[in-house]
Amino acid sequence: MRTRGYQGLVETAPLAPARFRLAVCFVLACLAFLAGSCGDGKPSANAPVLPASYTSDGRIDATKRAPGPFPNLVVVLVDTLRRDAVAYPGEAGGVMPKLAARAAKSVAFSHAASVSPWTVPSVATLLTGLYPHEHGCDDPDTAPRLLPSVTTYAEALQNGYGYETAVFTSVPWFRQSDHSMLQGFGDGSVGQGFGLQGTKPMLERWLKRRDAKKPFFLLLHTFEAHDPYGEKNHPFPDSMAGWRKAGIDKASRAFDVSSAKSPAEMTRLFFLDRVGRGALSKALGSGFRNPVVEFTWKGLRENPHTELLDDLRTGYLDGVRWVDGVMDKAIGALHDFGLMDNTLLVITSDHGEQFGEHGIIGHGRQVFDELIRIPLLMQGPAPFDEPRVVEESVGLIDVMPTFFDWARLEQLPGSHGRSLLPLLTGDRTKGHPVISEERVVPHNTEPGTKRLLASVRDSEWKYIVEYDAKEGTVSELVFDLEGDPGETQDLVKADPDGTVPWSDEFCAAVEQVRDTLWDQIEDRRALKGSLYGGGDRVPPYSQPEGCQPDRR
Repeated sequence: MRTRGYQGLVETAPLAPARFRLAVCFVLACLAFLAGSCGDGKPSANAPVLPASYTSDGRIDATKRAPGPFPNLVVVLVDTLRRDAVAYPGEAGGVMPKLAARAAKSVAFSHAASVSPWTVPSVATLLTGLYPHEHGCDDPDTAPRLLPSVTTYAEALQNGYGYETAVFTSVPWFRQSDHSMLQGFGDGSVGQGFGLQGTKPMLERWLKRRDAKKPFFLLLHTFEAHDPYGEKNHPFPDSMAGWRKAGIDKASRAFDVSSAKSPAEMTRLFFLDRVGRGALSKALGSGFRNPVVEFTWKGLRENPHTELLDDLRTGYLDGVRWVDGVMDKAIGALHDFGLMDNTLLVITSDHGEQFGEHGIIGHGRQVFDELIRIPLLMQGPAPFDEPRVVEESVGLIDVMPTFFDWARLEQLPGSHGRSLLPLLTGDRTKGHPVISEERVVPHNTEPGTKRLLASVRDSEWKYIVEYDAKEGTVSELVFDLEGDPGETQDLVKADPDGTVPWSDEFCAAVEQVRDTLWDQIEDRRALKGSLYGGGDRVPPYSQPEGCQPDRR
């Protein structure tokens, strides 16, 4: 491990041509993919190395795929669940005792991170193994449509290995007519008011339809921890065509919004009262969102609104406590129906939530830990049957590659996720840096905003780079997560000439996000005078070996 100077980290250059990069990724991916028998869910030590064999719709050459029977996968994804809401063994705090008890019986990853601070790009990455700028679901104005060339893990499981695939979620716009991020899911419930509260009756209907001879991949995605917070704001059933919507509409018409005159008061209703949110919409039209969005983006910069933040945090935590019991019953239903035999159960989240940390309310728009650090639990046959807390850095992007490795299925080429089995078997003792990305647009901030952010995180360090197109500037920040878990002391600002003991792997990830950001900047001349400079600017500082991209 060598010492890195900050100042050696601020120059960048274009990457090699895209086709070359793609070829390199493809070759490296192919060399890492093993296939073999999976009968008992344990990896084969002598599995052969096979070439990538998938077609664009996830089909695979039957003569090259691993033989069955294959194990099952259940992913329970609790939208908007912060890592600190769950206390792992040896930790204090947390508000989810049932999930904490399950964590004590699971492989619990303490430093798991998402690739994005909001739902669509995060879930799309889980299902594709690609970064947001690659799968196409990173822009709030155009998401959630995947790029046409993208193949999902669900497609590979369904078309390549004969899996029964089903997704239960309450988000109808996930399911597009073409290039859907849910392509490959052939059954389940999308946009019909799904909540973990309704898991048992929905599973009953699904079990009557499914082929019990096939292995299955089941994704349960719930918004019950999402705003507006709490049980009263997430009634079930909640179909847009059902009686609940009619009742809420009636209550909204009778709701008095005259007291909500300021953006702060509107924000309180928006996050804590579904009926009040509907009443604001009816009284003020869609424009009521503008003052709320602007307030959550910059309303705390002049006035901290301590009481409001306390109320929002309390409402969120009360809702999460309720979700804890609802989720426990949902997982109990999976056991009752015999769906957990030879099954890997994954419990996780797509992102967290902010309550004034770094000046923001809600999620999206930033890549700090309160947004991208998430819980990640895995339970199942060996090696997941040995409870432990893994302190190494891992990502949500690693979930599907881990299952494919464990099930002895051929990995999807191009995926950036890594199997976590080596961490559990002792073949690898270190985790890996996790890259996160965010595209900030006027839709969720204010007119004229256009920013690109990326971060690199492991269990010790955090690097953030941000391009502000409006100002034509690039800024970089470094945080010591062990000494400053709240990311309040930017080391670059405090000591521009300081050094950091980053590993070569962390440096490589930093170079990667810089190169990606550079590729997305349309007018490099707009950066003249910034850290990224313009033309042939030569930095007046040293460039430590290993942290400086090649100049081309």
